[in-house]
Amino acid sequence: MTTDYDLAEVADRMAINDTIIRYTHALDDHEIDVLDTVFTPDCQFDLTSAGAMRAPWPEVKAFFRKLGETVSRDMHMFGMSRITFTDASRQMAHVKSKVINPGGSIGEDGREHFYQIHGHYEDVFVKTAEGWRIRERTWRHGWISGDYPHAEMPGSVRADIARRLGEIA
Repeated sequence: MTTDYDLAEVADRMAINDTIIRYTHALDDHEIDVLDTVFTPDCQFDLTSAGAMRAPWPEVKAFFRKLGETVSRDMHMFGMSRITFTDASRQMAHVKSKVINPGGSIGEDGREHFYQIHGHYEDVFVKTAEGWRIRERTWRHGWISGDYPHAEMPGSVRADIARRLGEIA
């Protein structure tokens, strides 16, 4: 693998990174309409590894709006994004990004709970007239640490402990 990038490839890589940055700030700031500049209108999501949906962007957008009602704090941190262009014309790229999301959420008990969600995104980016956009997004759930108030989610500490206790008992 070569790291000798020409200026056009450097510009594409920076533009993809800018799209990721726009996503993290818009989601964390609950500016959901800004996300229309991140995803193609027909973007398909697979969030099933986190116990959520497989759906197109309009449905996920509505989900993000509703999620904002209970999420009190968000701070997505993306890193180690591996960008692989699918061909020499660089019209499409596969991007895998490691993600840690420290957050806070109001539980059914009415108090704020703090936790971290760990995993990675596998995205398909396409170059459009408006710039680089995500056309496909898959979340690969890793684990949750901390005081997560929704124990039914895969990878949560409480769900893992409850499962293990059930296996031991």
